[in-house]
Amino acid sequence: MILAVSGLVRDQLIRWYDVPPGKITVVPNGIDAGRYAEPLDHEQVRGWFGMPANSLVLGFLGNEFDRKGVQTIIEALPHLRDIPLEVFIAGADDPAPYRRRAEQLSVSDRTHFVGRVTNPEEFLRVLDVFVFPVHYEPFGMVVTEAMAAGVPVITARAVGAVEGMTDG
Repeated sequence: MILAVSGLVRDQLIRWYDVPPGKITVVPNGIDAGRYAEPLDHEQVRGWFGMPANSLVLGFLGNEFDRKGVQTIIEALPHLRDIPLEVFIAGADDPAPYRRRAEQLSVSDRTHFVGRVTNPEEFLRVLDVFVFPVHYEPFGMVVTEAMAAGVPVITARAVGAVEGMTDG
């Protein structure tokens, strides 16, 4: 028996490795939803991250910025100039090439790199929208965590966790 974290991985095992479908069971990753239920001072936590109170705040949380689409987020910002929004990118990856790209596109004032966060639940809970334009992710725990935080999610079909999402 092979356990796959998503139907996406199950389908890849079948297609790429000729594993018989009957030998694969999908068991999605779980999260502790209780970590997102505690009361939270929204304004105070936004202040910890330097998030403005009067802008739409989009957020990204993850490492491997290249594979997970941080450049896609930055390159979308010039198309959203009429919307008062700012993007907060959390993760331990090197932000230097993405900062340079934001400067080239004149969106560095709307792009904030907060580094590694020690309180990801709080970071997610104060976002207005979670953005995860990943190129490939077998599951994507952060997608389910953002949903547990009650935050709308924008992501790609290349994420196994989308199997649990409903459009709208």
